[in-house]
Amino acid sequence: MRSILTLFFILFFTSIFFAQGFQGPASGKVNGGITLSTDDFSIDEQTEIVLPPSKGNKEESEVNFQLSSGDLNLGIFKQDAPHRNVPRINSLSISEELNFEGPNAVGCWVPDCNITPGPVDVLIAINTVFWITDREGNLKKQINVNNWFSNFIGTGLVFDPKSFYDKRTKRFYMIYLYRDSSINESLFLVSVSDDSTAEGKWNSWSVRGDLNGSDQVEMYVDFPSMIVTNEELCVAVDMFPHTGASNPKYTKLRAFPISDLTKETPGELNYTDLWDFKNPKFPNVTVRTLKLIHDYDQTEKIYLTGFNVNTDPQTYVAIYEIEDIFGSTVVNSMAVSTSSFELTPHMPQKGGGKPMQLFHLFYSEMFRRNNKIYIAHSSKDAGLAAIHYMEVSTDTWLLDNEYFLGREGYYYGYPDLVVDEAENVFMVYQRTS
Repeated sequence: MRSILTLFFILFFTSIFFAQGFQGPASGKVNGGITLSTDDFSIDEQTEIVLPPSKGNKEESEVNFQLSSGDLNLGIFKQDAPHRNVPRINSLSISEELNFEGPNAVGCWVPDCNITPGPVDVLIAINTVFWITDREGNLKKQINVNNWFSNFIGTGLVFDPKSFYDKRTKRFYMIYLYRDSSINESLFLVSVSDDSTAEGKWNSWSVRGDLNGSDQVEMYVDFPSMIVTNEELCVAVDMFPHTGASNPKYTKLRAFPISDLTKETPGELNYTDLWDFKNPKFPNVTVRTLKLIHDYDQTEKIYLTGFNVNTDPQTYVAIYEIEDIFGSTVVNSMAVSTSSFELTPHMPQKGGGKPMQLFHLFYSEMFRRNNKIYIAHSSKDAGLAAIHYMEVSTDTWLLDNEYFLGREGYYYGYPDLVVDEAENVFMVYQRTS
């Protein structure tokens, strides 16, 4: 699908750009990891219910921080007019080339699905297991994540996988998070394949999440995003107090050197942390949730974006540009003006039951190609929900393109997109009426 939409009229926006406040950098390390092989795990290993009642699934109270008051009472929203200042479309065409079943979502309230193709096989990770298939979808391995990380964990919860295949290093990278609320333990679980196939040997490490550098904080990590650059594996996470607060305190960015992760044996693994990023429009305000951007332009910089989930409506997105994170560490930030968007109501499902929660977050993977950042997220629209799509120029820090994907009587949510070398944009999303 060529260039997802032609802009029918020109919009002019302003942006704010200045050196951005943050805490850090601070460094830490773990002394070593372990080597495992997928050959040691049987393909017919059965998925277990891995969530003890004392740990439980993620409670709704823990994940509603992105929502405005009253969201659970569907239908109370004012019937505001649809967005009229930007192009609007009702649907996108798709072409199905391959279709196969994935893992069953066993034992978790949300499965947190990831799929990562490599040259010869595919890694599919959810909260309870990860699969390795061939590129036609035929299952080769099914591995329970609790068993895979058994050297590092106790009886807590392994959750929120992220994975990526890097063509330059010819390796799969996979992270999970871990939390044991009974002892306030929070971990990053990191695994890296030893070659371009997902089958075979992987090196793994366990790294404490409740440290900023080497200083302990009374928090746990959640809601990760992950990228791989030429120099680092980066993970951005929300930091939640152990006390059970429903809102994160801030975002932390942790960077691991690729040179440590790709050694033949899993030795010392260093990392650098940045945290508590300030809002580029309101410098005394912390931005609580930021997500990483895959940079295929390979500029040796790290990009993050997000917005203030307490603001309703909002007319900008915050973008952060980080240089030399293992050295002098320069952080610049921009507030890029957009059309107004608002917090999103939940999606009711046919037949009733629990509505699908549309979080006011950038859950979509985001990409930078040819000096443009591609973003999609859910937004309130006429009392329902639409998808807000944006293209931001990193030359001018202005919007190159913007539209809302929605239709009267329908809720659109959970967009995800990818951009290829020819700037073709492919998006998937969920829709319910």
